[in-house]
Formats: sequence, structure tokens, C-alpha cells
Amino acid sequence: MKTLTKFSFLVIATLALSANDCFAQFKGGSGLISASGAYTIFTVEDTDATIDGGGFQLGYEVSNLEGNFAFGGGLGFLVGVEDIDDGQIRYSTLPFWLYGKFLFGPEKAKFFIPLALGYQISERQISGDVYSIQDLYYNWDSGISLGTGIGINYYFSEKICGIFSYNLQFLNNRYYKEGLAHVFNFGLGFQIDQ
Repeated sequence: MKTLTKFSFLVIATLALSANDCFAQFKGGSGLISASGAYTIFTVEDTDATIDGGGFQLGYEVSNLEGNFAFGGGLGFLVGVEDIDDGQIRYSTLPFWLYGKFLFGPEKAKFFIPLALGYQISERQISGDVYSIQDLYYNWDSGISLGTGIGINYYFSEKICGIFSYNLQFLNNRYYKEGLAHVFNFGLGFQIDQ
């Protein structure tokens, strides 16, 4: 019975999405406001521990009329926690950037390859009885941020798309090994006419 219910739901969802299929497409020259949750993985410079965490990213971009390039900007927040013997270390980063995207593929499912340049501010917060530091200790660092990756905007309707992407970000600070963070984004985009 569960299999039949799941299959029925899948068929109904497919039909519902197909009903909007003729209107669900990317439009060249349009703007896109995006909001996404992020899952991130990075390695800590001091301990070689691999940390996974989360965050969010917000962005706005405009595509050219031909629909093969987009230009925009955004900001994000990434956080990860490393548990240690007598406490924990919390790493957080606030990156903001300008980017360009090469767009390709059909109008319903636009693939993209971004290239981003920006700046980031990072914090390391140590809490607990760590290294003879009691309670709470903050440490800040900042620097350039670079990124690239691959993704897809899948259009559910003329105005709404799902965004799925992978980004490799270089964050120039002393907390992340080689300055690298792997970021997986899952979110929504809202297409607006210019």
C-alpha cells in the first residue's frame, strides 16, 4: 500500500508540474532573486579535523538578453562546530561577492558555471576550558574570497525555480586548510522581469 501511495503521489506531482511546463522557463534579460540553504564541508587548519556545517546564501543577478550570461552579487553565512575535549570551537564566515555565470542548457533547466570574487570575514569562537582559556574567546580574520562550481536552475513556473549547486570556495583566512570550503546549495529563485 505504501508503494502505491508513493507512486500515486509521484504521478500527481509530475502531472501538476507538467501542466505548467509551457510557462516554466528561463527568460533572457530577466532578474533572479535567490535564497538558499547551504551544507558545507571544510578542514580545520590547526587540527586537520573535517567539519560539516550549514548556512544560507542570498543573491540577485541579471541575465543578458541572449540568456547565456548572468551577472550579480550576493552574501552568505557559513558555520561549523568542532567538538574538542573540554569544549567546542565554532567557525563562522560571512562572505559577500560579485559573480558572473555562464548559462547553458534548455529554458526549463538552465545549467550554470559561476565565477565569484569577493571578500569574507571569519570568526573562530572557542568556548569551554580550552588551552587554559575560560568561558569564551573570539578571534577574527578576513581576506579575499574566490569561488567556482556548477549548478542548475530548474523552473517550476514562469516565476519560481529550484536552485541546486556545488561551489568550491577559497576563503583567504587562517582557519580553513588551504582556505577551501565545499558548499552545496539548495534553494529557490524568483524570476522578475526587467
